[in-house]
Amino acid sequence: MLNRRLQTFRHLHACSGYFRLEHLPGGACTHWKAPPFHGARHNRPVGSVRFRAARRLSGRHRLWVAPRLYPVASFHHKGVIPMQQQGASLLSQLQALEVELHQPRVRGDAARLDALIHDDFQEFGRSGAAYAKSDIVAQLLAAAHHASVVADKFLVRSLAVDVALLTYRSAHALPDGTLHRHTLRSSIWQRCDVGWQMSFLQGTPTEPYEPR
Repeated sequence: MLNRRLQTFRHLHACSGYFRLEHLPGGACTHWKAPPFHGARHNRPVGSVRFRAARRLSGRHRLWVAPRLYPVASFHHKGVIPMQQQGASLLSQLQALEVELHQPRVRGDAARLDALIHDDFQEFGRSGAAYAKSDIVAQLLAAAHHASVVADKFLVRSLAVDVALLTYRSAHALPDGTLHRHTLRSSIWQRCDVGWQMSFLQGTPTEPYEPR
């Protein structure tokens, strides 16, 4: 009778590198226990240790092997651009498109304006007025003179896949070089079948500043 009670929980068996679980056939698990120190391996770094657990069920051994863990490492796959390079590339690309819209030759080109401005474009101007694409294109094409725009401090932030927010500050330069109409700008660019297009623009008046 005593012998049968002692068989309720099987003894742990020391096996180098293994952790075994006390278990009754068909019964509940007890607890994890490391093997005796004799013959056992010392703890190794997490990146190289493989944990194994075995339990005996109905006379058969069932073995679970945890996946090998490795430290996080930076690596590059062919064709994959690191995040820092992606951000720098996106910033330079959208900055170039934004500055292109400031050029007098582009502001007088209906085809180029149509390619750079999204059909659902909306602008909240520095005066508080709202404009649609048709309003902006009509104003730019009808203008007899286009101001020289000076812009700097460009920053970009990804909002979603193929959507990015570009922020910067701008001012209009007079013929004598004096700057006025200092403005904080934010624009949203969306990548479409024809390329990147501006879908939103907002201007907020700000205090005069010296451009970088």
